[in-house]
Amino acid sequence: MMGQFSNSKERNGKPEQVSNLLEGILKQLGIEEKFSASRVLDQWLDIVGSQVAANTKPHKVEKDVLFVYVSNSSWLMELTRFYKNTILKNIQEKTGTNTIKDIVFKLGPVR
Repeated sequence: MMGQFSNSKERNGKPEQVSNLLEGILKQLGIEEKFSASRVLDQWLDIVGSQVAANTKPHKVEKDVLFVYVSNSSWLMELTRFYKNTILKNIQEKTGTNTIKDIVFKLGPVR
């Protein structure tokens, strides 16, 4: 059954990291985006910290973009201008995937 899922990289007899295999399988099944969104939602507090988490709520992932609701315009400006790249980097580090390439912050319900 697992033979139908193949990794495009040659293994050369070396063990493959499970995260790399899983990412390939999810991509082949077309559910990588949903899985990545789930990881971000589950780990949001660890990704951004308690202060940012209290003023934001990840809403959805579309293609490779994460949409995040923000409590007010001050947070919106600060996150967009100063923290977007740091949050992207944290997402990649904490989730072990780089399927999220951009973040769009917008005013919306946080709770």
